[in-house]
Amino acid sequence: MLKKIYLQLGIGGTNQKGSVGEIAIQAVFKNNWTSTLSYQGINMQHKNMPADYERGYTIILIIPIPDALPQQDLKVHSLTAGKTFQAGKNFSFSTEAGPSIVDGADLTFTRQNTSNSFYPVLFGYKEANYKISQKNRSSLGALVKADVSWNFSSFAALGLGIFTNINSIQSPFGAELKLSVGWMKRKSKN
Repeated sequence: MLKKIYLQLGIGGTNQKGSVGEIAIQAVFKNNWTSTLSYQGINMQHKNMPADYERGYTIILIIPIPDALPQQDLKVHSLTAGKTFQAGKNFSFSTEAGPSIVDGADLTFTRQNTSNSFYPVLFGYKEANYKISQKNRSSLGALVKADVSWNFSSFAALGLGIFTNINSIQSPFGAELKLSVGWMKRKSKN
């Protein structure tokens, strides 16, 4: 028997100077069992980036504009199950775990001699000290997460959550601020 169903939107940060955005549909069933179908987009510093990596830059009108750092862009599709516990009249705590499919890339860094090109002082560029090759791939992973939610109305809640996804591409750990909108079945005031 379905007790609640809602859409969740989340944003937050991860380890390795990363960020995460999430969209999910969560359902709460009889005895407070939960199931969630989610998508997370995670952007973080690549785990294999050499410690001495120096990014290149472009000079426009004497102003150096640095190239972007190599990033790991993970796309995580997950189906999790767990349980939610009431922690007060309008507060709840939930834990979930389940499988995920993770799309990302393996980057290979090859040291190179940098080349420079400058035109009469105003324009130019300098290459990074490593050449990067990328191979996209997919992996199976395991998502584990825990959330605390405050149901502030009959159709919306705010929450904080932590998560990790263990996979062979790059395993993120992070925290999110979440907004849930849908059928909350909040207890009425007496």
